[in-house]
Amino acid sequence: MYFSVALEKLPFEPDDRQVIYVENQYDERINALIKNNYEQIKWTFKQANLDFVYLPMFFNDEETKEKILYYAPYLTSDIIEKAELRSSYLLRYMCHIENKEKITPSFLYAPSKEDDEWIFQGLSIDFAEDENSIFIKGIDSFVFDVEEELARNQQKSERRFDEDIDEG
Repeated sequence: MYFSVALEKLPFEPDDRQVIYVENQYDERINALIKNNYEQIKWTFKQANLDFVYLPMFFNDEETKEKILYYAPYLTSDIIEKAELRSSYLLRYMCHIENKEKITPSFLYAPSKEDDEWIFQGLSIDFAEDENSIFIKGIDSFVFDVEEELARNQQKSERRFDEDIDEG
């Protein structure tokens, strides 16, 4: 199921090429599936120039560690390795926190900024026990959807830019 969610006061500026896994409650099956196939999932997204962000493994990524140590050299690798983020972390920034329980395990993607809110598109991950292999195959079709959404956002931005020039 596709949906939109508005987040506010984020402690970072999201990149429109990121796809972030979120959940309001720990789902053992999906987390095991992601952990067991993490490199393959990251590679699939990377082939489409997208960055898959799985918060529980965020600090384990070597590229992330390098960036953190560059921007915060006073930290040590040991501190970074012990740091932990849960997949529910972003949901605390929901504009309508009362809807948090409605967010099932999902991918958030294609953020666009409207006033002080970040509007993310979301796709709920819903599959039966015997469909684990379908999840991995479904990533390809999901990547296509993300690319379409990013193209729509780009066109909207270009139209707004053109309108601003015409008015100016």
